[in-house]
Amino acid sequence: MRRPLVLVRCLLATAAVLLLGVPGGGASENLQPPRMEVSCSRSEGCFLLLREALEQAPDSAVIQIGPGVYYEKPLIVNKSVALQGAGADRTRIQLVDPDAVAISVRGAGLSVEIRDLAIQGGPRFSLRSEEWSVNSGTAISVQNDPPESEIRTRLRVIRSRVVGIEGMELQGAEVIITDSEVFSVTSGIRGSGRLEIQSSSLRSISFQANVGPSNGVGIWFLGPRLVLKHSTIEDYWVGLRYDSIERPGSGLFGELISQGNLFTQNDVGVIVGGSLLQATFLDDSFTWNLSYGLVIADPSCGEDLGLREFIGSIDGAGNEFAFNGQGDICPEDYPLPSGFRKP
Repeated sequence: MRRPLVLVRCLLATAAVLLLGVPGGGASENLQPPRMEVSCSRSEGCFLLLREALEQAPDSAVIQIGPGVYYEKPLIVNKSVALQGAGADRTRIQLVDPDAVAISVRGAGLSVEIRDLAIQGGPRFSLRSEEWSVNSGTAISVQNDPPESEIRTRLRVIRSRVVGIEGMELQGAEVIITDSEVFSVTSGIRGSGRLEIQSSSLRSISFQANVGPSNGVGIWFLGPRLVLKHSTIEDYWVGLRYDSIERPGSGLFGELISQGNLFTQNDVGVIVGGSLLQATFLDDSFTWNLSYGLVIADPSCGEDLGLREFIGSIDGAGNEFAFNGQGDICPEDYPLPSGFRKP
C-alpha cells in the first residue's frame, strides 16, 4: 500500500497552509491522498511550519519538504511518517532553541524515514568556525518508548546530513543510516539498540570551531548489535567505541560487524570492551591515528578507558594498519586470528 502524500513547500509567497484531499464528511474513498502545501513570504526561510504539518499528517504519511531552510522549535515525531526533502544541500531543518533536540522520535513500533534532508541542531551551528555556537543541540534523538517494549521503533536516514554538538542519540531503537554524513563536536552517534551504517561518514568538527583537539567519539555504542560497512570515521578522540551492555537474565552481550571501513586521524581508531562480545573486522583500514589503530580493553593498555575488560572473541581478515602513532594494536600480543592483518 502506498503511503499518503503530504507536500510542504517553502515558497516566496504570502504565508498560507492548505490541506487538500483529506477524507471525511462523506468524502469518497477514491479521493487522492492528503496533500498539504505550506508557503511563506520570508526570503530567508520558513519558520515554525513543519510542526503543524506533522500534527496534521495522518499516520504513515509522506511529508514532502521543498527547498529552503525551515527554522523550527523541537519537533516531536510520535507517529509513523516519512520526511522527504529535495536534497541535503537544498532542504535544511534547523533548530532555533539552544540545548535541545531538533527531531525526537518517540514511541514503540513506529516506522520513520528521513530522506534527502539536512538536520541541524542549534541556532548557529555551522561548519564554519566563525559561526560555531556552544549552545547548539542534538540533531536527532530516537527512543523506544516504553524502553521495555519488544516492538522496536525503526528509523531510516538516507542521503541526509546530520549536524549538531551531538549528532544522534539512540535508545533501544533500530536505526539504518545509508549514504549520509554526520558532523559533531562530541558524539556523532551514541546509545544502544540495533544500528546499521552503510556508505556514510562521521567527522568531528571541533577543530574547525577552534576548541582544540576533539574529545568526542564518532560512534559510542552499547549494543546489542552494530553493523558498519564502507564508511569513514575521522578526527575524533575515539573513532568507534563499543562496550556491550548488560541484558537482564543473559548477562552482557554484543555483536559488532565492521567491513570495508576507514578509521583515520582519530586519537584511537577503535576500542572494544565488554563480555560476550563477538567482534568481526573485515578489510578495514586503521591509518594515521595518533595513538593506536585498535585497542582491546585490557589493563595492559595503560590509561583507564572506562570500559569493561574485554572478554569475548575477535576475528576477521584483510585489515590494514599503517602510520598509527604508538602502535597498531593494543595489547600488541593479543592472539588475533591468522590473516587478521593484511600482509
